[in-house]
Amino acid sequence: MPPPLPPLGAAPACARSLADLLVALSAARALPKGQQLHGHLLKAGHLPAVASSHALLAHHLLTFYARCSLPDFSLRAFLDLPAPPSAAAWSSLISSFAQNGLPAAAFDAFRRMLAAGVPATDRSIPSAAKAVAAAADSSRPALAPHALHGLACKTPFAGDVFVGSAVLDMYAKCGNLPDARRLFDEMPDRNVVSWSALIGGYADAGMHPASLLIFRSALAEAVQVNDFTVSCIVRVCAAATLFELGAQVHARSIKTALDASPFVGSSLVSLYSKCGLVDCAYRVFTAASERNLGVWNAVLIASAQHGHTAMAFQRFTEMQTAGFRPNYITFLCLLTACSHAGLVDEGKRYFSLMKEHNIEPQAEHYAAMVDLLGRVGRIPEALELIESMPMEPPDSVWGALLMACRMFKDADTAAIAAKRLFETGSRSSGAHMLLSSTYAAAGRHVDAALARKAMRDAGVRKETGLSWLEAAGEVHTFVSNCRRHPRSSEIYSLLEKVGAKMEAAGYVADTAAVVKDVDRDEKRATLGYHSERLAIGLGLLIVLEGVPIRVMKNLRVCDDCHNALARNKATQAETLHAKYSNMSSLRGFGNIARKWRELNGVNYWKGLLDPLDVDLRKNIINYGELSQAAYTGLNRERRSRYAGSCLFRRKDFLSRVDVSNPNLYEITKFIYAMCTVSLPDGFMVKSLSKAAWSKQSNWIGFVAVATDEGKEVLGRRDVVVAWRGTIRMLEWMDDLDISLAPASEIVRPGSADDPRVHGGWLSVYTSTDPGSQYNKQSARYQVLNEIKRLQEVYKQEETSITITGHSLGAALATISATDIVSNGYNKSCPVSAFVFGSPRVGNSDFQKAFDGAEDLRLLRVRNSPDVVPNWPKLGYSDCGTELMIDTGESPYIKTPGNPLTWHDMECYMHGVAGTQGSNGGFELEVDRDIALVNKHEDALKHEYSIPSSWWVVQNKGMVKGKDGRWHLADHEDDD
Repeated sequence: MPPPLPPLGAAPACARSLADLLVALSAARALPKGQQLHGHLLKAGHLPAVASSHALLAHHLLTFYARCSLPDFSLRAFLDLPAPPSAAAWSSLISSFAQNGLPAAAFDAFRRMLAAGVPATDRSIPSAAKAVAAAADSSRPALAPHALHGLACKTPFAGDVFVGSAVLDMYAKCGNLPDARRLFDEMPDRNVVSWSALIGGYADAGMHPASLLIFRSALAEAVQVNDFTVSCIVRVCAAATLFELGAQVHARSIKTALDASPFVGSSLVSLYSKCGLVDCAYRVFTAASERNLGVWNAVLIASAQHGHTAMAFQRFTEMQTAGFRPNYITFLCLLTACSHAGLVDEGKRYFSLMKEHNIEPQAEHYAAMVDLLGRVGRIPEALELIESMPMEPPDSVWGALLMACRMFKDADTAAIAAKRLFETGSRSSGAHMLLSSTYAAAGRHVDAALARKAMRDAGVRKETGLSWLEAAGEVHTFVSNCRRHPRSSEIYSLLEKVGAKMEAAGYVADTAAVVKDVDRDEKRATLGYHSERLAIGLGLLIVLEGVPIRVMKNLRVCDDCHNALARNKATQAETLHAKYSNMSSLRGFGNIARKWRELNGVNYWKGLLDPLDVDLRKNIINYGELSQAAYTGLNRERRSRYAGSCLFRRKDFLSRVDVSNPNLYEITKFIYAMCTVSLPDGFMVKSLSKAAWSKQSNWIGFVAVATDEGKEVLGRRDVVVAWRGTIRMLEWMDDLDISLAPASEIVRPGSADDPRVHGGWLSVYTSTDPGSQYNKQSARYQVLNEIKRLQEVYKQEETSITITGHSLGAALATISATDIVSNGYNKSCPVSAFVFGSPRVGNSDFQKAFDGAEDLRLLRVRNSPDVVPNWPKLGYSDCGTELMIDTGESPYIKTPGNPLTWHDMECYMHGVAGTQGSNGGFELEVDRDIALVNKHEDALKHEYSIPSSWWVVQNKGMVKGKDGRWHLADHEDDD
């Protein structure tokens, strides 16, 4: 309980102290404490204010309620001021209304201030300008912006940069861009707000080139742009789907630390989502240090638009858990997610949930519900919902119904919807075209022709369909059957060849949407040169192989183009490296899809190793990253009760450990192992905690399968087993028992006389404990059963099995690859192993059995100075094909190095990227960041200023609780 307040006649010094307390509560937005103080002020007679010292209290109380989003209480505080209120008090009241979404009240207060004879100030004019800008067009007086500008010019603040910027922002948001530009050019001084207001105005008006030009001018004049400026430009790039430019702005925002702003973050999430890079959008969201409701809504709509419905629902739950209240945009995102997935019951539930949050459904929400019902064919129910709307259905609602009618060829309902829409005076070209195409799809070509005639008679022109391609710093735009591009003849010639290959592969043109009643050949010719195909044709000519072609459209893709370019997988894999904007960017994979059998060793890598083929380099690094992921993801902190487990859950593991292209694979199973023979501590990480998650088991790797997108990039459905290496192999080599154990279970009977493998490796692979939660099955059978399951799931597809590992993981990879083939789990699909820094695994008979196994290939990558591949010496033989690299040749790495850096996995991948084989020397043929070399070691030369062993989990897993205390939270439960 605060101390008793002084009586009414208290000294001004005490009032000043109370005012300071109110200022502090305002800054903290501490509503309960502020209201408690307000009550004491009333009881003590300080309010309503009489003395000037008490007027200060009332003024600060006004500001306090404004910051707590309670403008009505601000008004009450204003009324408690002694008459007449000062200009500062009027300004605070106007600002309270303007900042809290009451533009009409704010502008009315401004007018009453002027009527009371109080002059406008440099505080009240900006607040009034904000109110005018925020007012709806229908409620804003036509000349209000100009009247306020005229008033500002008559005050002493006409040349004030803050007043001028506020008026400029008002003009821009009201759509008066010529006046905004004129004022901008006349301003004697400009600040970042002036520039940002003009950039934002052009961006909101869809005048993207002008907005970008102004941004470049701001940079040229060395204006220190802020987060609002950057977010505007990123929104421009998102709206125009200018990925490369947007990525450059993102890079600049990182350099200036503006990427930490939630406004920039939400814009970046939208940019990458709209450009098809939804995984990049998710990474931006995950990395966001500060999240506001806009960031949450941005990731929700990204998940919704890309069909990640379950993730959208999960994000919504996480958002609420984080303390954010959903708004009308949030529910629009959820309804969109339900619509794309056809989840009617879920959509209805979220639609009803809006009222529980005191949100009245708007026209956009009804349009989403109509779209949801229409997509599943419940057109009568959709029409009934429209009839029940409390407002006049806008174009978007009728358009959603017309789209459903077009999809299900319901021409009669389409005619009703179009009639109702046209009765409102709508001049939507989209509605006319949907009606016409619906008639055409239903075979009613006469009605389709009449619909087009009605459109012409009404003077409505069809919106031109455009497709554009951003490449080599230019944006190339096409319309259907366009021949204005300088390379048109080459484009058309290429498309004819592609079309012939597609038809040979079974493609048949879908001519149902062609509204003209002409013969089939003419319809096919009409479809063959749609704008998106022309753009892709140019992309095939000018975009480097292996780099995705991103084609953007202002209208929806027609069904035939969608089928031709998205569903004809065989032709696409052979001739098109184009990808729709709903597919993620996957760089650095060259010709892997076309050459995967050769790159995975069908010919034992003959002719590819010296010099090392560039596509093979990329292929090796791809698997090397998965092997490294199995090491990076291990919890190595022995003080943790989860020591020896995986740090992250399966769902987002690959992105959390920074695999370059985490969307290539999805992890289907984690592998756990134990060992029943005596091994040094370097093998298994044991927790020091009495409450350890497991006393015997360690997380030892994972099984993953290529996603649909990964399948396209890799050329087949690839199943990967990645085995984890040891923590410090060199520390235990001299102490480890090298006894050989019989390997009869893992090799084909009769393939060799007495095949044997290292007893320690075999124990890790085969040990079980019926009392263990994680090793009731051995690591061996965890892998074999998952391989068997995945082979059954994808039995109708072309598959491969790839095993990878480093150090101990390399030995386990060799054993498991042999086991899979010898015991027929691969079902004759090829099995390849890519192993790094592998110790020797077995004796000469094991090598003989390995060499005799069909469909089995192994590439053993060895760094010349690494001592591990030479061990054990006596009684052991090497398996597979060797690729020798030498990181000592690298100009980036310290020389001579040490045994730890020679054996490090990241150093291995660096060597693969730059080795020149027998020619000697070193040159990075693959663009791999050299900073990764120091990810877990200290290998880079100091001149590169990269910290050693820089990869750590944030704060080593320590998190600060609500009670202010730190605790270890370094484990995520798997789904």
